[in-house]
Amino acid sequence: MIAIKIKPFMGIRKAMDNAEEIDLDIEDPVTLKEMLNKLSRKYGDNFRKLIFDETTDQIKDHYNILVNGRQYQHLPEQLDTRLNDGDIVSLFPPAGGG
Repeated sequence: MIAIKIKPFMGIRKAMDNAEEIDLDIEDPVTLKEMLNKLSRKYGDNFRKLIFDETTDQIKDHYNILVNGRQYQHLPEQLDTRLNDGDIVSLFPPAGGG
């Protein structure tokens, strides 16, 4: 087992029972996408619909998911990035405004 800290923001936080941080113990090895799928099972359709595109099953455009402060799109393995004990995953919805 490894321990990962999840930091949800704004609407994602609401879908995750308004938790500011979540300590997730999960089987090793685990990828970022597997962890997101586990969170989808735990928090249900509201969470899944916020994060994943229903037709492509990919992360919705403009969502910022950071692993230890780095956007997942800039990691070599992207969603297939293997998570390690002590990693911090931050979940940000698209920024609004203008």
